[in-house]
Amino acid sequence: MRVRMGKEKKSSVQGVHYRTLGDFQLPSIVLLHGGGLSGRMWDEVALHLKDYHVIIPDLPGHGESSEIALSLEDCTQKLFKLTLEAANPDQPVHLVGLSLGGAIALHLMHEEPQRFSRVVISGTSSGLSRAEAFINNLNAPMYRWLPAAWLAALTIKSLDIPERFRSQLIQDTIPMQPATIKAMSRILMEFKLPQAPAPDLLVLVGEKETRLAIQSARKLCRQLHCEGRKVPRAGHAWNFQMPHSFAETVANWIEHKELTGLLQLGG
Repeated sequence: MRVRMGKEKKSSVQGVHYRTLGDFQLPSIVLLHGGGLSGRMWDEVALHLKDYHVIIPDLPGHGESSEIALSLEDCTQKLFKLTLEAANPDQPVHLVGLSLGGAIALHLMHEEPQRFSRVVISGTSSGLSRAEAFINNLNAPMYRWLPAAWLAALTIKSLDIPERFRSQLIQDTIPMQPATIKAMSRILMEFKLPQAPAPDLLVLVGEKETRLAIQSARKLCRQLHCEGRKVPRAGHAWNFQMPHSFAETVANWIEHKELTGLLQLGG
C-alpha cells in the first residue's frame, strides 16, 4: 500500500535518502524506521503529524539507501548531517525511533546531546549479548535464498501487520542483504546510551510485545531515569496497527501534554 503524502520532497545526504513532509518553518520530527523495513513504514503516522515538519530517512542498507553499508558510527554521522540540512535551524528537532531506529536514536542522543529536544523510542532493545547476536545472525542467509514475498509474509505474520501493507513490505525486503542483517545485530551490541537522567526521553513498548521486549523497556527506564509506558493492545509494529494513536502519543510527548490511554510500565 502506498499512502498519498501530499506535498513531499525528496533529497539525500551522503547516500542516505530521505523525504520531508510539511512546512519547513515548523518544528521538525525525524522518524527512524525499524530494521528490514524502510521509511515508508511511517507514511500513515506522518499524515497525522500535520503540525510538524516531518523528516523520514531510509537508513543505510534499507530502501532507497540500500546501496550504502550499514554501520553505527557512519549511520549516526550521516543522520546528524541530514538533520542539519533538512531541519529549520531556528526550530527544535525531535526524534522518534522504532526497534532498530530506537537504538540509533539513543546513540544519536549520546553523540549529539544538544541536538534533539524531545525523543520517543518504541520496542527498542536494551542491548544484545554476543550470544543473542549470533542467534539473530542465523537468519541472515534467508535474505539471500528466500523470495522477498515469503520473507514479507513472515514479517506480516510475526509482527501482526495489516495485510494492506503486503506490497510495501515486499518492496522493503527486496534490497535487504545478509550483511545488513548482521550489521543490525552489531548496532544492537554497540550502541551507547545517553547520559542519565534523560527527562526528555519517552520509552514505549507494546502491551502484546514479548516478555523480553517489555523487560528491555523497563531496563532502559531504570538506566536512564526516564518516562516509560506500555501501549494497550499494541504489538511491536504498532505504527502500522494504530498510526493515529502513535502520532498522537508522539505529539503529546513533544508538547508536554498528558499521555492519555497508556499504561504505566512498572517494574
